[in-house]
Amino acid sequence: MKIKTRQDVLDYLSRINYLKKNYRIAVEALIFTPDGRLLLEKRGPEARDEIGKLEGVGGGLGEHADLLEKLRSEVYEELKIEASGIIIDRFLEIRQVQFDDRELGWQEWMVVSYLCRILRGDPQIGKEGKIESLHYLTLDELYQVPKEQLSNSTIIARTIYRSLYGNIPYYEVRS
Repeated sequence: MKIKTRQDVLDYLSRINYLKKNYRIAVEALIFTPDGRLLLEKRGPEARDEIGKLEGVGGGLGEHADLLEKLRSEVYEELKIEASGIIIDRFLEIRQVQFDDRELGWQEWMVVSYLCRILRGDPQIGKEGKIESLHYLTLDELYQVPKEQLSNSTIIARTIYRSLYGNIPYYEVRS
């Protein structure tokens, strides 16, 4: 499936007869290191939801139309890695997720998730307070993390990833 723009998301939701109108769209990068570990952020005390939970890099789409452009921007803001330092290899999925926003209550999101790799650069925390720490997990370690330590979105992404790729980094799986 090719999902690169806001319109692609809306077209997909229409095709599957997703009728809800009160949702926001977010982009997410599940970023792998060259040695096959997954980079997750621990949400800091200034995050609006799921404080203390591990999740991928990303954020709300806002008014952006180009999902990949927004994703590259989020990677730079959150990890200080230039666009040339990361490759967005493939679309993983669109998933519905709910978060309990500390100011707005329960919020409905459609998260568009991509599988990515770091080519160069050393990830650093770019949003102090919103990101508490960076964690590098093997897939075996990821599958052992208790659900209580993962964001709602990451719990679903972990299940989808495991069903598609098992314990192997996606870029090592033969098509």
